[in-house]
Amino acid sequence: MKKFLKTYTKATLWLGVFLFVEFLSLIGVIWFSIYHIPGFASYFLSVLEPIMDYANAGQYIDYASELGRGYMSMMSSLSQYALVVSLVPMLLILLCSAFITKRKNGSKMPIQNTSYTLEIIAFGLFLNMTISFLMNILMPILPEAWVSSLSSSTGIATSGNLWFAVLSCGIAGPIIEEICFRYGLMRTFKTVYPRGAIYIQAILFGLAHGNIIQGVYTFILGMAFGYVYEKSNYNLMNSILLHCVINTSSVLIAGLGMSEYLVLCSLAFSFMAIHYVWLKRFPAYKKQCEIIIAEQ
Repeated sequence: MKKFLKTYTKATLWLGVFLFVEFLSLIGVIWFSIYHIPGFASYFLSVLEPIMDYANAGQYIDYASELGRGYMSMMSSLSQYALVVSLVPMLLILLCSAFITKRKNGSKMPIQNTSYTLEIIAFGLFLNMTISFLMNILMPILPEAWVSSLSSSTGIATSGNLWFAVLSCGIAGPIIEEICFRYGLMRTFKTVYPRGAIYIQAILFGLAHGNIIQGVYTFILGMAFGYVYEKSNYNLMNSILLHCVINTSSVLIAGLGMSEYLVLCSLAFSFMAIHYVWLKRFPAYKKQCEIIIAEQ
């Protein structure tokens, strides 16, 4: 009983830290923008303009709907900055946790070099293309409210400058989520649920995304991230790389369009095919790779 209580307390703490860091980062970005960016305070107040316009005209207004639109508009310009800001404290938390764990039981550092970069990139691109293909088929038959909620969520993530969206949602976001859900939650639940931990963290990962459609496919992705994390002997670098590949390619799909994205995927797969042929054709190179993997 004591072990279960300790596990759930630790898991709750990880979730609490994750949410607190995200919230605090967003508040910090809003505060900085109001006091240091000319005109932002007026923009911040303009969120209420649709409500005031309807009220002055004496018309009926769906307050929740108008507040939602204003909120999403404002959040789309702030959430990406908040993600980048929150990366710093989450990395510090990871380092502190890893240092304490290493001193207690001599465990290795959670992030190490990976020897499976090309394989993970190929798997990530394949996984994302498969999900995108299925989503294009299913989207027309899904309830409109679900689709609208998904569009609002992904719109925030992919708005603004494309390359900053790649930095925030394609790199910073995955690192933060891997620290919380794989390193924090999955590792914690492993102590009491050796086989079920991967399912628990995937469910929590899906719920954290806040809408039904995204929750379903992020549950599947959470399973993939957990599987890679577990099979790589809990090297967080592998699940981070896979997560970054999927998120970055998703941002590029939205920013560049599917046709340009397919060109990038074709180039990536061509490069991997060349690498595979190189391994087959030149045994010395293959042996060198095997030695590097063995040393790790």
